[in-house]
Amino acid sequence: MPKGGLSTVAIVHDYENRYRGRIDIKCELQGMDRAELGAYMKAHLSYAGGKDEIFTDAALDELHRYASGAARAVNKAATHCLLHAAQQAKKLIDDTMVRTVIEAELP
Repeated sequence: MPKGGLSTVAIVHDYENRYRGRIDIKCELQGMDRAELGAYMKAHLSYAGGKDEIFTDAALDELHRYASGAARAVNKAATHCLLHAAQQAKKLIDDTMVRTVIEAELP
């Protein structure tokens, strides 16, 4: 520890302890199952004024496999797929495109 001060580890530890006691509720969200993901995608495409035939069933299977049903990961992957499809002038996103985008652009 530096002379006359706290180390970074001690500061982080103190920060975590101070705020951990202030949390009253801990909530863990379960990932969507495949059927819920399909409904989720259809609803979001509808909200955006799109049609639900943009992603094939196989593409939705790949999105679910990648994201494990986590909405944030689904949104990120789907956005990348939509951008990729627009750049390639494709009107339909299939499982091959989803795998290509995931491998090339996502962790």
